[in-house]
Amino acid sequence: MAICLRSRTRSSAPEPVDPGRRAVLKSTLALGVAATLSPLQTSRANTEPMLRTFGLTPGLAETRLLPDSAYPPTRVWAYNGSVPAREIRVRQGERIRVELLNRLPQPTTVHWHGLRLPNAMDGVPDLTQAPVAPGERFVYEYDARDAGTYWFHPHFNGIEQVARGLHGVLVVEEPNPPAVDRELTWIVDDWRLEDNAQIADDFTSRHDRSHGGRLGNLPTVNGRVSNRLALRPGERLRLRLVNVANARTFPLVLSGLPHWVIAVDGQPLPEPVDAREGLLQLAPGNRMDLIVDAQPEAGVQPALMMEPARGDPYTLVDISVDGEPLAKGLAGTQVMSLPANVQTPFVAADSVRHVIDLGGGAMDPKLRRGEVDVETVRARVGEGRYWTVSMSPAARAPGPEIEVARGTHVMMELHNDTMFPHPMHLHGHHFQLLDINGQAQQAGIWRDTILVNPGDRTRIGFVAEAPGDWLMHCHILAHHATGMRWTVRVV
Repeated sequence: MAICLRSRTRSSAPEPVDPGRRAVLKSTLALGVAATLSPLQTSRANTEPMLRTFGLTPGLAETRLLPDSAYPPTRVWAYNGSVPAREIRVRQGERIRVELLNRLPQPTTVHWHGLRLPNAMDGVPDLTQAPVAPGERFVYEYDARDAGTYWFHPHFNGIEQVARGLHGVLVVEEPNPPAVDRELTWIVDDWRLEDNAQIADDFTSRHDRSHGGRLGNLPTVNGRVSNRLALRPGERLRLRLVNVANARTFPLVLSGLPHWVIAVDGQPLPEPVDAREGLLQLAPGNRMDLIVDAQPEAGVQPALMMEPARGDPYTLVDISVDGEPLAKGLAGTQVMSLPANVQTPFVAADSVRHVIDLGGGAMDPKLRRGEVDVETVRARVGEGRYWTVSMSPAARAPGPEIEVARGTHVMMELHNDTMFPHPMHLHGHHFQLLDINGQAQQAGIWRDTILVNPGDRTRIGFVAEAPGDWLMHCHILAHHATGMRWTVRVV
C-alpha cells in the first residue's frame, strides 16, 4: 500500500554500544516527551494572521543518551540546549516567525521539512539563502498553510549537524482536531556512539557515503532508550511518529493495541487505515500520525518495536495498560478522517514527464553491466562523488535541472539503478505516489518523501505551484552530500 504498512526493505539490527554493558539499555526510564517551545511573542495586526515568534539557537550542549552513571553525558549540538528540540506548535493559518541565532562552530541553516512555504524560507544553503555564519542571525517567516506533523533540521553539512542532534518537530494543529484523550510525539533516531558515549566523528566515512549511509548503534525515542508508557484502560491516544535518522529506515510494529494510520508525511489519508497487521515503515524524513486505543489484545504485551528483516526485534517503548478505566475514555469510538489540506489535483494526462535515473554507489550495477568504465568511477570517487542522477552526472552545487512553468503538472519516474534504497524528498511541494513498477497505488494520498527500493521504477506526480528553485534529493544524508540531488526550477 502507499502508506507502507507492509515492507520488505532490509534494515540492519542495531549493534549495542558495548556488549559488556548491555544492561544500560534495560533501564526503566519513563518515556521522555519533547516539551513545547514557548513563543517569544504573539501578536496580531488588524486583519493579518496571528503571528507567533520563536527563538531558535543552535549550539553546543550535553545530554544523557545512556542513563547509566557508568557513562558520561554525550556532547551534542542542540537547538536551545535540548535534544530533540522543544516542539514548535501553532494553529493552521497562523504566521510563524523563527529568529535563528547561530552559536555553532560552523555555518548552518534551517529547513522546514514538508512545509509549503516561500522559496526564500526553505533553508537550502547557496540555493535559497546564504549559509548563516557563526554568530549571525537569520529570520524565517511564513504562514502555517497546512495542518500536520512536520520537522526541521539543518541543510548545511546535514550529515554531521543532524547526527549531532539538531532536529525538532513542528506541529500545525487542525482547527478541529480529532477527539483523543492524549497526544504524544515520538521522534525515532539512531546515534553512532563510541564506547565513551560520545558521538563518533567519522562523518566523512567513505563506506557510509558509498553504501547505506550513517547507521547508528543506539536507537532512541525522544533522545532516550528503554522507554515506558503507561496508559489507562479505555484511553485513546494520538501518536505522531517522526524519523529523523541520518540513514536508517525504521520498520516499526505497534503490537498489542488497535491502531489506525490517519496521516502520512503530515497529509491526512482519505480514510483511516487499520494498521494492526502491518509494518509501519518510516524512512528518513517520513512521519505518520496514528490513533491508538488502550484496549489490549489478550496475551500480547503492548510495545513499539523495531522489526528488522535480519536480526531480532528491538523494543523501543514498553507500553502498559492498567489502573482504573478512564472515565469517558474515547477508545472504541469511531475513528474519523482528518480534514484534508487544500491541494491542486494532479492530472496525469496534462503532465510533463521526466525519467530520472538514480545511479552510482558501491557495487554500481552500471559498472557490472559495462555501461561505465572503472576509470570514470575511480575519478568520480576520488572527487567524493559517489552517487549520480541522470540529469546531473557531475557533482556541483545544486542548480536548475528541471525547469517548468508555474502551474505545470509534473510526473517523475524515479528509477533506482543502485544496490541501495533511497528515500527521495521534494522540497516545497507535496506529491502523489502513482505507481511502483507499473502497479497503481492507492489514490488520494499526498507525501513529501518516498522510499525507492533497488531496481524499482516509482512514479510520482505533483503540481509545480510555488516559484523558485526547489531541491529534490535522497534523505540518506551521506547520499545527498555526495551527488544524489537535483533542482526543480518553477518559473
